Amino acid sequence: MLARIAGQALASPIFPLVEGAQSLRSPIAYDDVAEAIGICLRDVSTVGKTIDLAGPKVYTMEEIYDLIFENLQINPIKVPVPHQIMAFQGKIAQYLPMKPLTEDEVMLALEDEVVNPANGSSADLPGFQPAALEDKIGKILLRFKAIQISAKDAGVLL
Repeated sequence: MLARIAGQALASPIFPLVEGAQSLRSPIAYDDVAEAIGICLRDVSTVGKTIDLAGPKVYTMEEIYDLIFENLQINPIKVPVPHQIMAFQGKIAQYLPMKPLTEDEVMLALEDEVVNPANGSSADLPGFQPAALEDKIGKILLRFKAIQISAKDAGVLL
């Protein structure tokens, strides 16, 4: 998700926010998901339970966008757009070769993706500490940053 958003943000100086991007997310890194699955496979107390995996913090989508923009050192103009307009664009764009946007993505952007209190959560797994988005975002978005190399790295002695 972060890579796709970063690519879209770098492609245009204007960034649309579906309904102001106020839906909630608690992102978790794929390596933390793998670790949680390993814990569940080893811990018999998790058998038959539903466990919602989530990162340690809850963000609005706008806050996630801001973290991406800050990390990439860009400042696009954020424009709140009604979901009906974005859904119409998605209905058309989903037939383009790269599928830059789909109608389903727009509808999902309206939903909160956080832990359901009726289920178990990451906190219920013994010894499991998922990383916060701020701790991982730099590495995840590294390929979108301008290449920077120091004189020392280039072998130039100063």
